[in-house]
Amino acid sequence: MLSSDKALQQLLGKNWKKVKGDEESEESKNAMGAIPSAKALERFLKRFHEDNERPSEGIAWVPEETEVLKELAKINSWFVGRMIEQQKLKGVTIENDATDVESHKTGVLGMYKGGCGYMPVNGVIAELGLVGTDEFRDGNVTPSYDVISFFKKTLKSLPSSVEHISARLDGAYYNHELIKFMKKEKIEFTITGKLSPSIIEWIKSIPEKDWKPLQRITDKGNVDTDKEWAEMHD
Repeated sequence: MLSSDKALQQLLGKNWKKVKGDEESEESKNAMGAIPSAKALERFLKRFHEDNERPSEGIAWVPEETEVLKELAKINSWFVGRMIEQQKLKGVTIENDATDVESHKTGVLGMYKGGCGYMPVNGVIAELGLVGTDEFRDGNVTPSYDVISFFKKTLKSLPSSVEHISARLDGAYYNHELIKFMKKEKIEFTITGKLSPSIIEWIKSIPEKDWKPLQRITDKGNVDTDKEWAEMHD
């Protein structure tokens, strides 16, 4: 399957050329030689794993990364840092989010959205669409679990050349300690707020004159939407 994936082959340095009809043939071997067999890949991936003693079933738990996974994370951080420097980005936007991955393996746990599987989180550099850091989690670990530690982990993946950091986060990151941390570090941020009754009443009390049209930024300039925005001050 991997050997027939043309996009992957091109990433590995293999070139393809058109021949008769819609058929295509190999022009040159990739620099890495043949794609490893499924069994060889399995043996390689198992080197990243260590058995950890799980706590009582049902408790949200994230195992500590193995030493080889930590080294892999360093390689990824170096790669992301190189991309940021090549693009000459002095400021980046962090987007942290969880992704539910359904699985039918034995022993997987239930997810808050329903079904069973895993709930990994990613720290994405929005300007590049690249994952700066990640954390694999069981399905019963909510996206809001230990968000401060994971956010700080994402910050550590950035190179020292980054001078300005922004964050665009969903409701899982509506955490007062995290907000205080970002204010202290002068990180600009937007977080989806929880619509509690008191917040709704606060919104309703905003004068009509304070509401402004919300625009969407496009390649052709700003475009009006059917939404409005207003600032709230405590």
